[in-house]
Amino acid sequence: MARPRKQNILRDTNGKSRGERPDQVMAVVLTQRTREVGAENAFDALAGFTLGRLLLRGRADPSDPSSITEIQYAAGEEWGRVVRAYQAIVTNPPPGVRAILLDGPGGRSCTPDPADERIAETRDRFRVGWCAIDDTPQPTEVRRVCYLVCVENSPMALMTPGDFGSLRIGLNALARAFKR
Repeated sequence: MARPRKQNILRDTNGKSRGERPDQVMAVVLTQRTREVGAENAFDALAGFTLGRLLLRGRADPSDPSSITEIQYAAGEEWGRVVRAYQAIVTNPPPGVRAILLDGPGGRSCTPDPADERIAETRDRFRVGWCAIDDTPQPTEVRRVCYLVCVENSPMALMTPGDFGSLRIGLNALARAFKR
C-alpha cells in the first residue's frame, strides 16, 4: 500500500511533486531568521549570512560580546572579497566547490585572466590583510575564525565565545590595514 499523497503540493502535468510552495519555504526561512535576529530584522538582507547577523546584533546591542560594528563589518566584507579574488588568481577552487567538471578542460576557468595590474593589486591587498592578522596576539586562531566567517560563512552556532573575541580582534586589525 502506498503512502497517501501530500495535499497542497505543486505537481506537474504527470502528477509528480515539484516541492513545497515558495510561501512555505519562505515561512521556514523567516522563522529561522526570527529566532536568530528577531522579527524586526527577519526581512533584512543582512540576516542571510553570518557577518550580517553579527552586525545586526551590534546594531541592536553594541555591548553584546557576540556582535560587530559597521567598521568591522566593512573590513570583514573586504577580507572575504580579497580572499576569494586571491583564490581565483592562484586557481584554488572556492571552498564550496565539491564537484568536478568531467568533460571540461582540466578544471580551469573559461573566464579570461585578469589584467596584470589587477593581479598585483589583489596580491598586495591579500598580503596586507594576511600581515595584519599575523600581527595579532593569536594569529592562527584569528586567521581561522576570520576565514570561517568572512569567506566560508560558517554558522554562528558553531562559534565559541573565544571565537567571537578572535573575530573582533581580526576584523579590527583588517580595518586598520585596509584603512577603514
